[in-house]
Amino acid sequence: MPTKAKTPHKTGLEDSPQLVNHREVAKKFGVSPSVIRRWVQTREFPTPHVVIARTWFYKADVIDHKLRTGNWPSGVKFRGDRGT
Repeated sequence: MPTKAKTPHKTGLEDSPQLVNHREVAKKFGVSPSVIRRWVQTREFPTPHVVIARTWFYKADVIDHKLRTGNWPSGVKFRGDRGT
């Protein structure tokens, strides 16, 4: 009897965005991680996509877009923004 080929197990992470932590983001912008946190408080930088423990994670494509164009992509959320 022929054996059935195994299909890879889906983890649910295949469609997850690539993330970078706030320390890596700070290096890309040439500032310290505390400056990133201050910019978030003053609404000059978007809020993180996710926070795990005390590490902030941002979507890599959002950070790359800002570095490439000088503008934040539409849809990023800043401190105090309300979801619709």
